[in-house]
Amino acid sequence: MLEYLSRYFQIYLGTFVDDPQDCQYVSKVEQYCKDTCVVGLNSNKAKLKSLIGFLTGQPLSIPYYKNDILQRWVNQVLSKQKPDAVLMYSGVTAQFISGKVGGEVKTLLDLIDVDSDKWSQYSERHSWPMNWIYRRESRTLLEYEKKMAREFDNTMLVSENEAELFKRFLPSEIAEKVHWRTQGVDADYFDPEIESDSPYPEGRKVVVFTGVINYWTNID
Repeated sequence: MLEYLSRYFQIYLGTFVDDPQDCQYVSKVEQYCKDTCVVGLNSNKAKLKSLIGFLTGQPLSIPYYKNDILQRWVNQVLSKQKPDAVLMYSGVTAQFISGKVGGEVKTLLDLIDVDSDKWSQYSERHSWPMNWIYRRESRTLLEYEKKMAREFDNTMLVSENEAELFKRFLPSEIAEKVHWRTQGVDADYFDPEIESDSPYPEGRKVVVFTGVINYWTNID
């Protein structure tokens, strides 16, 4: 995505890194960007910080990702660079520009999935108190997702089914701004015509699944 967009735009990228091993790729990402702000995310500290949501009525996911360093950088980019467009990847990142851009800036929120529905599914598989926490997260996060869909010019999801699911929760005038996309890959890099040695024993049938395997949905 960055490689493609960099052909047409100057990119200012703010992002989290939650796995220290991924730091080795930061320099690669920076090649496509005019400026970057890369912030480490410690999951244990973030979980503690997320508990603030119980006091504020927010979904716990919002304070989990709240970050003063990244927020200051975003504010500076918005005020000094005055971008033509803003793309926020995943719903929780919307908090960094919510209420901070005018109508002259095109805004796109890539929700990817309806995360609130995911938490609802989790609640059905767990006993108290986690099922209560997951139900609360589902309810409060859905209200947040709906609010952001009203605020952003357009909202994108990863498939037609996911987009249709989200539209069910929205009034028609907001649902019209919800779209879907296919999940593409770098077709040159992953060209099936390129031959390479197989690391697997001859005659074995092989299935490769690439994903985060500590994520319940992917495990299923």
